[in-house]
Amino acid sequence: MLKDILTKLWKAVDYVSKVLVIVVIMFLVLEVLSFCAYTAYTSVASKGEETIDRRLTNEVYQNQPWAEQYFKELQESGQGEYYPYVGGRHKPNFHGEYINLNEESIRKTWNPSVSNDEKAIKIFFFGGSTGWGDGARDEYTIPSYLSKKLYEEGHSVHVTNFGEGGYTSTQELIKLLLELRKGNIPDIVVFYDGVNDAHASCIYTKIAGFPIGAEKRKVEFNSFNKLNNEFNILRPVVTHSYTIKCIRSLLHKIPDLRIKGNDRQALNKEEKLKLAEDTVNVYFNNTRLIRSLEDDYGFKSYFFWQPMIYTKQNLSSTEKESIKIFEEVYGRNKEFYDTTYSLVHSRINHSNHSDIYYIADIFNNNKNTIFIDNCHISEEGNKKVADEIAKEIIEDVKERSKEKLVGE
Repeated sequence: MLKDILTKLWKAVDYVSKVLVIVVIMFLVLEVLSFCAYTAYTSVASKGEETIDRRLTNEVYQNQPWAEQYFKELQESGQGEYYPYVGGRHKPNFHGEYINLNEESIRKTWNPSVSNDEKAIKIFFFGGSTGWGDGARDEYTIPSYLSKKLYEEGHSVHVTNFGEGGYTSTQELIKLLLELRKGNIPDIVVFYDGVNDAHASCIYTKIAGFPIGAEKRKVEFNSFNKLNNEFNILRPVVTHSYTIKCIRSLLHKIPDLRIKGNDRQALNKEEKLKLAEDTVNVYFNNTRLIRSLEDDYGFKSYFFWQPMIYTKQNLSSTEKESIKIFEEVYGRNKEFYDTTYSLVHSRINHSNHSDIYYIADIFNNNKNTIFIDNCHISEEGNKKVADEIAKEIIEDVKERSKEKLVGE
């Protein structure tokens, strides 16, 4: 009797062992195939992305010998990394012909040689990819043009470009706090916002004040947390499996799934209005928080609500096509952007603060192509924005320059 039981038990163990061996072998074979497929796909994709940026065909870049190399560097430098508190940033220590980033991922800005002098006015510039300079070379970003303009006016300044792709006003507030925490104190701080605050709320999170990508981070965190608590032994497999990576890449490339995901989160008219109001409230609360730091640290802040393609009245044929492409990818949300911008404009007009400026309409009289997509602008457009910012902060720059000279 005991012998029969042991025999059956052994057969069962032997059967399970063989099945496990077969499963492991099949998994390894699948992993090898997935590795080959994933490696081949990423290799082809990366090569293709070097030249497929559709903006390269924009008339702004026609007959510009630097354009193709620039967009290649833009793609390479955009391979970002996670950074605490603010979410992510560009690839640090990237050095190209037209795009250069230091060890802290801060983009190179044109500054006069005297800007390292102690008398130089330290200006911090915060914004999203429009402030960072997506579409422009290092010396032709808004911060670079701002530095040039102030230097032409006879002032020694040093402008630092803290702009970063996708950043909202809340992330910029946090980034400023991080700089203040380590003792990097500016004289003047410029914030250039609008599109990302609205974009994050309407397109991505449906929650005012959340950064772009917040939902993905939530899913990732919860997934890893579950693996830690319940399936800790499987975590290395799930994390590093090329089979899983292939499945994720495949799902990401299926348009219907993305569309259905957006449909599930669709908001009605009343909900969109409430979301727009909440988005504007978050922005103005952020300006209030930043303003509360001014006395303790001795800086002055200025806030500029930026233009986007929907705010330009005289659109070129190229810009009309950019709207079409934008709406094909993200949906027709013009009403939400119009509402958000209108609320901001109205609130600024009725505000007693003289440090918030609505400059979304500065391209209204320009019939040429300024926008290379829904919000990024040409180098010519960057100069126009920089001139507008310089006009508003010049008196403060003059006053602080005098104070530093007296302090000698």
